[in-house]
Amino acid sequence: MELLGLVESNEKEEIQKIYNRRKALEELLTTSEYVIKSDDNFQKIVDEVANSKKMMDEWWQKIAKKYDWQYSLNNTWNINFATNEISIL
Repeated sequence: MELLGLVESNEKEEIQKIYNRRKALEELLTTSEYVIKSDDNFQKIVDEVANSKKMMDEWWQKIAKKYDWQYSLNNTWNINFATNEISIL
C-alpha cells in the first residue's frame, strides 16, 4: 500500500456519502426479496449503483488532480475514513 496523503474533512465527507449510498444500494440488490429482476425498481437500483460508481471515479479524479497525484483506473484507491488518508492498494 502506498500512502499518498490526506484530504480535508469536507472532501472525506463528500466521498463517504457516495460510498455509503453505493453500499446501501448494493446491499438492497443482494438482500431484498421484493425486488424482482424484471421489475422497474430493480433497474432503477442498478442504474443508481452505476451512477454511484461513476460519481466515485469522478471524485477520485478530482482529488488526484487537486493534490497532483497520478490517477489511473487501474489502481485501487482507498480512503481511511477515520484518518482522511488516501492510499493506493
